Amino acid sequence: HHHCWGASVGAVKPCDVRSLRDFRCWCPGSRRRRRSLSTGPKSPIQARVKNSSDKCIRDNFGKVWPSHVANLTAFLINARAVFDGDLDLFLVLAVIGDRSFASERVSPSMTFDDFMSEDRVSADPISLNAHSISQFSSIPRETVRRKVQDLMDRGWVERSADGSLCATRKAAVDLLPLTEAGVAYLANMATLLGGTQKG
Repeated sequence: HHHCWGASVGAVKPCDVRSLRDFRCWCPGSRRRRRSLSTGPKSPIQARVKNSSDKCIRDNFGKVWPSHVANLTAFLINARAVFDGDLDLFLVLAVIGDRSFASERVSPSMTFDDFMSEDRVSADPISLNAHSISQFSSIPRETVRRKVQDLMDRGWVERSADGSLCATRKAAVDLLPLTEAGVAYLANMATLLGGTQKG
């Protein structure tokens, strides 16, 4: 059993920002995988929430979109600095972190302090290797292999006996400032979206 940790984006306690769940493509470290892009049947409640959220965004586009771009840009600038200018390295770790801290395997009651606790024992990560990272991210496989080796050299990723990759506790600790930046990004967007819905 491996004690794997989420990497570049930390755990945020749900704070009544249901509309954000339909817009994960906004968020760095998005959990929206290619297989989820296929359109499938949705419940009436899901469809209504999505339509309501979509309309809210479109009706307040001039207020929401500039803030989104500004916050996302600030986050990416922080990420580029932390990863020595190598956004591909950041992206590879984000994909690994996504599988190491997969939403379906994390308790929704987890707090940020729980996430950073030395006592936290993570669930087994979803199996992931360089080939699947390449397929998902469209980064060439050889490039992914080099980035994975770099991440392992930094102690941010480890490889299990079966070859699967997962993020380490060291990644969570070393990248705490970037995780905090991600929390600030989400908080800013949650505040903005809450204001548009009330309005």
